[in-house]
Amino acid sequence: MNKLEKTFDYVSNFAWNQLESKCDLTEEEKEFIEETINILYESNGLNHKKQTLIGDIFEQIEITINSVSFRNNQENIDALIQITDDKTRKKTSSNMIALSNENSFNYNRYLMVYELGHYIFDFDPKASKLPWAHVYYKDMNKDVLMERRADYFALAMIMGKEMFSDWFNQLLEKEADNDNRLMILAAKFQADINQVERRIKDLNLIK
Repeated sequence: MNKLEKTFDYVSNFAWNQLESKCDLTEEEKEFIEETINILYESNGLNHKKQTLIGDIFEQIEITINSVSFRNNQENIDALIQITDDKTRKKTSSNMIALSNENSFNYNRYLMVYELGHYIFDFDPKASKLPWAHVYYKDMNKDVLMERRADYFALAMIMGKEMFSDWFNQLLEKEADNDNRLMILAAKFQADINQVERRIKDLNLIK
């Protein structure tokens, strides 16, 4: 059984806004992405409420992560995902995500989940032709809704809603300096400061 089957089934029943538009995600769409992540973890027997289990989920869904050198990288590629089988006819998967070895650890961690988001939301197991791929470029336009949802998905997986909110609220009481709070959260969740700031905004943690 495809370990993403329940996730794909859940995603297929949701009606998005126009994905080529430049509007932001609605609150309903954000909640849908959060629930998609819950289903992804739970359907693979993982409890992510109190810890980040990104490595575990990639192991479960059998997507290999490779650090590569994009030589002669005239197109400014930072990452790509390639799906070559549907994991229902083969015992082993050759699906992979390639990340530039010139990037930082935190940035590549973000990119691998970003590309997973594209796979979950853009790939249709019933209609998409294989091989299927998505490429992340250095100048990627994040304003388009299709990219915004992949970005939200990545931040939501790296900084799980329940755990991140708990940490933020505790720091809000204990640490008066905002810059210090951001640095503590960035270190805890292995994220960049700007990613932490976006997650705080996405979750409406500052009223």
